Amino acid sequence: MKKTIIAVMTLLVTISTSAFADDSADSAFGWAVKEDAASAAGSTGERSADTTASKGEESVDATESSAGENVDTAVNATEEKSADTTASKAEESVDTAASATEESVDIAAGTAGDSAVRNRLNKIIPGQTPDLIEQTPYKGLYEVVYGSDIFYLSADGRYLFQGDMVDLKTQANLTEGRRTKGRLTLMKKASLDSKIRFTPAEGKAQHVVDVFTDVDCFYCQKLHSEMDSYTSEGIEIRYLAFPRAGVGSHSYDKIVSVWCAEDQHSEMTLAKNKQKPKERTCENPVKAHMELGREVGVSGTPALVFDDGTLLPGYVPAVQLKKMLDERKAK
Repeated sequence: MKKTIIAVMTLLVTISTSAFADDSADSAFGWAVKEDAASAAGSTGERSADTTASKGEESVDATESSAGENVDTAVNATEEKSADTTASKAEESVDTAASATEESVDIAAGTAGDSAVRNRLNKIIPGQTPDLIEQTPYKGLYEVVYGSDIFYLSADGRYLFQGDMVDLKTQANLTEGRRTKGRLTLMKKASLDSKIRFTPAEGKAQHVVDVFTDVDCFYCQKLHSEMDSYTSEGIEIRYLAFPRAGVGSHSYDKIVSVWCAEDQHSEMTLAKNKQKPKERTCENPVKAHMELGREVGVSGTPALVFDDGTLLPGYVPAVQLKKMLDERKAK
């Protein structure tokens, strides 16, 4: 019995010791697990912190790099723009200087040429002043104008050219264009009341044509015989005297008689019907008309001068003349 109690007691002690050992082991294991977890958590936190710090540093570096690149780009763009602006201004300055130099050279050359031309003209046409001296589009060649007479002189005054200058690119006769302007100016010398006018019966004339006439000229007579046709087409005819035989001729005396008549229209018709008008003398514009005719280039009669200065020699039927005038007016 006693041995049994001792055995039981021994067994209990063994069990108790084993249980304590197990509890100690469990406790130790638990502390180990806790310590491992804490260690792991600490390690994870440190890695997270390191990663965050690293990313922060990378972000700062990236921001600094981007900012640096932006600054460099802005600086480069500014430098390039400044360089381009400077180069552009330099080119403009060079172009302006070159242009000014060319203009100065042209002006100097033009002045020298004009002087040489004038000196030559004083020698070959003394006592007469030209209406115009102007450099032509062809450098070194000057246009000289005396009324409707035009010729050309080289800039040194050595070479003289006669004839028409034509621009083959535009097909424009530059000389005739100048003559036309000259005639228009010259025709203003003749006052309206110095002309014998045949006007449309009704309404205002659509066109006005100055006609240098001779009472003994066949085509002048023909034109006058169709006067009603011209006026019915709206064309006003204004006669200027140009007796081709000259002062003192029968034609001259007859046309003076016409201009001195009270009824100039009737006397003009009479004279152009080959009848001799009554002889008359008075202060008249016949000589002045003849001089004007020569200045504008009249060499025969009838000679028609349009209101733009165009000279058309010869007879033109009324309908055809009206068409020509309409076309010119439409341009």
